[in-house]
Amino acid sequence: MTHGSTEGSPDAAVFCADLVARGDEDLHLSLGYALAPDRARLAALFALQIELRRIPLIVSEPPIGEIRLQWWRESLGGISGGAPPRAHPVVEALAATSAITPEAAAAIETMIDARASLLYAPAFATLEDFRTFIRDAEAPLAILAAGDSADVVANALHQISEAYALARFAPRLAPAHAA
Repeated sequence: MTHGSTEGSPDAAVFCADLVARGDEDLHLSLGYALAPDRARLAALFALQIELRRIPLIVSEPPIGEIRLQWWRESLGGISGGAPPRAHPVVEALAATSAITPEAAAAIETMIDARASLLYAPAFATLEDFRTFIRDAEAPLAILAAGDSADVVANALHQISEAYALARFAPRLAPAHAA
């Protein structure tokens, strides 16, 4: 399934591809299996996810993280509202590939809100808290990547991506939260 134009700043597209290559091996490998017309859109979406993932890791205080997350909300809201993209390669690539539709904006808002929960401790008191985080922070990416909002497909993608994310991230997070 192809979406939008792949034109735009070549530098933005290269930035996104490089960020994905450095930031997430699984997402990087999956780009190689994507249809050529979808690669730029997927690289932009994957780069956005990497940018959102790093915010809780790099800020020293929750309000600073909230400011960064709000910047992304406003940047992506501007794109979905038809405003020119802000000067950031990921934002430019998302705008160039028409990746931010009104439906996508709602899913990304959920992803951003979930990341905010990591700014505060304790992040996960229970396994259900962790599952909720994964469902909101990671699973929407699969639906955005698939580009299909049909309820059956969306539900299946949510379940598959939740299981994948639990398997992938639980071993890294479990020791810290087991205490």
